[in-house]
Amino acid sequence: MLKGSSVTAIQINTLFQKLDQFDPLVHTLPTLVDRLRSLQHVHQSAIGLVDTVQGIFFFVCATNFIFIFYKKKKNAAIAKAQGHLSEQLKTHEALLAKVESGIATNTATVQKNIDLLDKRVTDLLSKVQTLSTKK
Repeated sequence: MLKGSSVTAIQINTLFQKLDQFDPLVHTLPTLVDRLRSLQHVHQSAIGLVDTVQGIFFFVCATNFIFIFYKKKKNAAIAKAQGHLSEQLKTHEALLAKVESGIATNTATVQKNIDLLDKRVTDLLSKVQTLSTKK
């Protein structure tokens, strides 16, 4: 049992020798603890700032993504609408050409009918005059 207590005594002596090494540092401990506490506050503030910056960064990224996505979608919708309007314009141009052609044909037909009617009226007047002079 003496052997166990002598080992313990050696360990205790070794600890006291080490404590002697730390004695000059003991008076700096309160300052060191205060400094660590103030740095803890600074570090917590820095963490809060990092969280805020990350939040802003994610917000900006999300906003840019949404802007680009809707811009592409809007551009695609505009292109689709322009294509649709272009097709409608071509259809209307074709219909207008048909209407113009129909009007030209109808005008020519009406003019022929007027000319034929005028000739008939002239022929009729001529016959009436011939009959009137024979009487």
